[in-house]
Amino acid sequence: MIENKSNVKDRQGTDVKIVRLSDFILSLDQPVTMIKMDIEGAEYRVIADLLESPAMDLIGKVWAEPHEDRIPGLAEDRARIEARIAELGYGEKFSFDWH
Repeated sequence: MIENKSNVKDRQGTDVKIVRLSDFILSLDQPVTMIKMDIEGAEYRVIADLLESPAMDLIGKVWAEPHEDRIPGLAEDRARIEARIAELGYGEKFSFDWH
């Protein structure tokens, strides 16, 4: 979770085991048609990892829900990630307009 998200407090959380999405996708050993990503502001961290992984070749489309209106500094993260997506030629695979 993003620490400075206005509606998230420590006391509301639960510890859970995590698995990197890129590792999970690679473990499937088959294509993933779509990913709908709404992880409360951590989307750009996960996408940054995906972009540098061979898992991207297995993903058809990623829809991510933006949280820039609720998390300070996230607009800069989005700009950086969108630039990297363009640089790698993955523009058709990503949509950030899911609300």
